[in-house]
Amino acid sequence: MSTIKEIWYGQRSLAETYWIWGILLTIANFAGGFAAGLLSAAAGNGFPLFLFIAISVPTSICYQVGLWRSATNHPSGWATLVKVLIVIAVPFNLITWANLFLTGLKAFKSV
Repeated sequence: MSTIKEIWYGQRSLAETYWIWGILLTIANFAGGFAAGLLSAAAGNGFPLFLFIAISVPTSICYQVGLWRSATNHPSGWATLVKVLIVIAVPFNLITWANLFLTGLKAFKSV
């Protein structure tokens, strides 16, 4: 739990937060989203997608807040670039989550 707390408060290095925790979260989100899509199709309802959203959104927000804080606590040229990338990523994340939610709703309506 202390690692999550350190990431949230930006106490981990920028490189570690971005490369290690970011890569792990990306792999987990990709695998989880893929599995949720398959399970939703097999089950014929959107519950797996909603469960994935319920897990993915808070972890992604925690990661992005922690990454922003790490960039603030470890200023460099890279820190500025990371903040720009976060600003660009936020709308894409919101669109992705909205699409997953709507896909889950559609799956429930088709039952």
